[in-house]
Amino acid sequence: MAAPHERLRFAKIVVTFEARKDGGLRAYSSDVPGLVLSHRDPLAVIRDVRPALSRILSAMWGVEVQADVLPHVGEAFDPASLAKDFAGKARDYVAHVS
Repeated sequence: MAAPHERLRFAKIVVTFEARKDGGLRAYSSDVPGLVLSHRDPLAVIRDVRPALSRILSAMWGVEVQADVLPHVGEAFDPASLAKDFAGKARDYVAHVS
């Protein structure tokens, strides 16, 4: 049987973001075991999702994997507004074998 990275080059991952009582943010994904991020600074969590997904999936699949947020059509990312746009929502990310 072929390894996951041999069958697919791209994969969608759903990451859920939840606001914390202290104003921070928590991120997790049922698609990727072990992905749980939480910090008082919401932007720190948002910034850490991509490299965390890349590291976890690279280790799981045994090849280098890159991950990135999958934007919605017409969506512009403004770092100043990211925290309020992410809190309480699930966002799609795409992972691809390098």
